[in-house]
Amino acid sequence: MNYDDWNRALAETFFNPNQEQKPVYLHVDDELLQDIALQHGLNQGTGRECFVQAVITRARFSENKTQPFFKFLQWRAWENQLRQDPTTPPPFVGFLGFCVLAAVDMTADEKLNVTSGNYYVRLNKLLRLSGRGQPTGFEEIESAWERLNQWLKDDLQGKFGLPTANNRLYGRHVGYPISQALMRRTDFEELPRFFHWCGPDSGEENVTADYFKQQLQHWANLTTCSFSQQLKHMLVRNQQHVTAIAEMTLAYYRAWDGDLVTIKGERRAEIVVQLIRAGRSFELALHPKAPDDFPEERYGRAFLRRTGDAHWFEPLDAHFLQQWLRGEDLDLQHKQYRLMLPARRIIPLRSDITSDLGGWIACGRVSLGEKHMVLCHQTQQEAVAAYLATYGAGGERLLGSREPVYAQWVCFDNIRINRTSLDDWGELDCLVPLPQAGIRLSGGLKLKQGVWLQGGEPEVIITAESEMPVFLDDQQVATAVLGSTLLDLREYHLVEGTHVIRVGAQGRTIAIAYPGSELLGPQRMQLWGYPLQRQDETQYRPLSLAAVLIPSPETIPTGQLYVAGTHILHSPMDPPPVRQHLLILPYGARRYIILGRQIGDVFEPELPTYLPQWQAEDYLRGYKQIVPFTPQWLITVSHRNNLSLRPLGHPEAPKDSISRPEMAEKWRQWAGKRTLIRRLPQHHQNRWLQYIKVAQGKR
Repeated sequence: MNYDDWNRALAETFFNPNQEQKPVYLHVDDELLQDIALQHGLNQGTGRECFVQAVITRARFSENKTQPFFKFLQWRAWENQLRQDPTTPPPFVGFLGFCVLAAVDMTADEKLNVTSGNYYVRLNKLLRLSGRGQPTGFEEIESAWERLNQWLKDDLQGKFGLPTANNRLYGRHVGYPISQALMRRTDFEELPRFFHWCGPDSGEENVTADYFKQQLQHWANLTTCSFSQQLKHMLVRNQQHVTAIAEMTLAYYRAWDGDLVTIKGERRAEIVVQLIRAGRSFELALHPKAPDDFPEERYGRAFLRRTGDAHWFEPLDAHFLQQWLRGEDLDLQHKQYRLMLPARRIIPLRSDITSDLGGWIACGRVSLGEKHMVLCHQTQQEAVAAYLATYGAGGERLLGSREPVYAQWVCFDNIRINRTSLDDWGELDCLVPLPQAGIRLSGGLKLKQGVWLQGGEPEVIITAESEMPVFLDDQQVATAVLGSTLLDLREYHLVEGTHVIRVGAQGRTIAIAYPGSELLGPQRMQLWGYPLQRQDETQYRPLSLAAVLIPSPETIPTGQLYVAGTHILHSPMDPPPVRQHLLILPYGARRYIILGRQIGDVFEPELPTYLPQWQAEDYLRGYKQIVPFTPQWLITVSHRNNLSLRPLGHPEAPKDSISRPEMAEKWRQWAGKRTLIRRLPQHHQNRWLQYIKVAQGKR
């Protein structure tokens, strides 16, 4: 492989359509060079040697002593090629990767002496030069780094990745390669695991570099940390490294969509646990994420189809839910695509603010002062209760479920953790908030990023390390205490406009608006609403907790609603949902037949073989039964086959229209029985005679 071969191989490895709108780091190390060498038929272990030799051969230092890097700065021909094809890689990628290799050699040193002088020692060694200082003409390479950034940002508009090279922290000339060398590709692969450990889901607005700075140092000291040894050393030993790595982590986080790509090209995404609360009960659903390139195929034993919301596959069926609740990891794979959900016995959940699933979704860790729910196995119930009694704010409620599948699980509701602990809590570690100081926003009705609906303002969660005043628009409104302080902005009746919350040196600006407000920009006069997706005939779930622009009624997908002010908009193709009615059937009969007004309105429920305990507790008067039409009459058949008729309220006159043709004959048989009138109260007999006439075809 000559220099041009290496240049092309490195450019294709780092800058390609898979990196669109993601930060890209030109981290060239021995492992990468070996992989490229093997792909091109070179002997194993010769990648570094061949690459270095190719660069030195192109440079021709002995012939260009005054301008030894001149060959790498000739890109006029390349500029001409860009006019025809902007994806043509720059001719200097290989040499910039060579510069990064010297920085990788330096940062791999356990002494971590990251200085300009130490960098030049490594660079000269690679160049086979004897000096220890900056090589002649090396300052010109700065222009190549800037042109690389320009190519990614301006020429390609981020389609092959976002530029990351900078010299802010490590000096004018050496800062660029060092900024690319601090984190390996394997470290970037571990960042999603780190995000899951420290709490934030993809897309949260309150996350800052300072937040990651604290958590990265904490994570690096744990035995479970999966970063490379080199990165651990830098995080622990040198504050300058931590600042730079925290900024890199934040840049990766801003572009992170919740999934990852491994070095071998394997695409991984997660399966999200959703909890829906229903009174004092709860239900769970497992939602596999559906990144754009994940196909609709069979993943293991599950065939996955996309929902109307293209970001998700349809929920997994009960078999996988039971498998996970039994303590088995879920790992569904199709070729290079994998969907994963590890089993846990304690799962914190937060109100869904980012994923558009609605309800409560699992998170890696609770956040200080924020409201959560905690799902736990009964074996951990006592330990969780004891922890909450010590560190919780009080007011927790215990929920169970009537479904047998959740028999071994309980849920703690209304959880707020106001203090943190440095002790080792084992499985309870996910309930220990990480120490952090800052201002976070939770809940509310969001119109767009940074803008909330007037009357739907968010809660403000303030975490501080000591007592300090809290200011809202320069007026003190509270005092933050050690731990977390909650401020409900709805209590302050904020007017439309921007408002500033400030605690000490930290501030947070939010905007309060209403649909039509100037704060919404050019879209202010369009209709905004909150979308919901139909789950079944009568239930809907939110597609977003933030308002979105409403399409015209003709383009609203079927099965969706948009709530906008006092109006509910839907697709003209959607039929009205079937109205269902609840009946309590008295115990003691062998059969129950329920009749409605129209011919075909007949329903015979299947009775349980035994009375469930929850029905005995909640419905002492009889069986709970849902009827898909307005019930008028109840016919019971005793164990001795005796028939009896009773009105359900005040029956209405029958209709001779047919609602269900397949049940019409059965309705006529039951509605035409004259013997049932014998025990019927006098004031209902005339109404039953009307049903008999309709059943017999008389008017």
